[in-house]
Amino acid sequence: MRILLMNLTRPDREKKQHIRELSLLLRRHAETELLLLCRDDSDFKHFALEHGLDCLTLTEGSLSRLFLPLKLLWKLRGPGEPWILQSFDQQSLQLALCLASRKKNLKVVYAPLVPEALRIKRLNEKIHLVRAVIAGARALFGAFLPYGFAESSLYAVHSCLDPALYLQRRARADKRVLFACSDSLEPGKGYEQLFKALALLNRNQLLPAWELRIAGGGPLFEPLLEQARALGIDGRLAVFGEEHGADILQDCDILVSPAEAHEGSGLSVREGWACGLPVICSDIPPHLELVTDGLNALCFQNSNPAHLAEQMLRLALDAELRLSLVRAGAESLRSYNGQDMLKKHLDIFRRILDEGPATAA
Repeated sequence: MRILLMNLTRPDREKKQHIRELSLLLRRHAETELLLLCRDDSDFKHFALEHGLDCLTLTEGSLSRLFLPLKLLWKLRGPGEPWILQSFDQQSLQLALCLASRKKNLKVVYAPLVPEALRIKRLNEKIHLVRAVIAGARALFGAFLPYGFAESSLYAVHSCLDPALYLQRRARADKRVLFACSDSLEPGKGYEQLFKALALLNRNQLLPAWELRIAGGGPLFEPLLEQARALGIDGRLAVFGEEHGADILQDCDILVSPAEAHEGSGLSVREGWACGLPVICSDIPPHLELVTDGLNALCFQNSNPAHLAEQMLRLALDAELRLSLVRAGAESLRSYNGQDMLKKHLDIFRRILDEGPATAA
């Protein structure tokens, strides 16, 4: 089984985690031959070099520059054997569909962790060549249907998470409550409603001294700092950047995942479980595929900062509830392991390899 994993745009934290884990899992599977396709300056190129993976790169310029080396690749590695082209972004999907429209033994899989608007008309005309769409949650299926993807081609595969990569929470002597967020600073991640909730908590006399620590980077860094200053909570805020996610969580007490949209497989929730933190999350559908309110996390009503503040105060003051959520979260995490994710991907790949050529829509 020959697989080319393709990503040509800037990856967010969740996509990097997902492709990293999938690449390592596929490479260890005896029946697969794996290559990565990425930009020359991409994090994935450095990842491939570190782990000895074959990697094709694209420098600045047209996607058409890749046609010649890719055609040579197919010729040298068995012209009659099928390849799976798994695209994680729209640019690489465009390239994969152009290739698949010329060679019938190329099977295209589209795997964006969150839906994205397909803005390229030529892309829409070739959608019937996509043999499978892998979404991060079943709740996202409805977002793909308007673009012409067949309902039978949609699959939900939550990304895995290796608990060994995360440090367990350690006790501190001080009595502060340290809230944590581990998510990119991008629209839809819910930081605006979280900051409004923190402004409400800042006026509450029942809550001990507290702080919010964020492991994440992105375009909203400056706007969020301005919002924090306007709400009077900037003195209680610390932003560490996305590289420090696993490191800062071990010193925190409660993980908050306030995403309003733009959410794939709930990596932040599972990171909290991996570190032994109780989790509070919004009640958006992708989260509800992972959590049961009051069992392995506390949910708050999305777009309701007052309810989020209530849940944060409740959990901060209830040590027994925190302990029960941590125990249930650790048990829930067992369902999101590498072998399960690998099996689901291989099952999808085998199914589309057994199918005949795609027919015109």
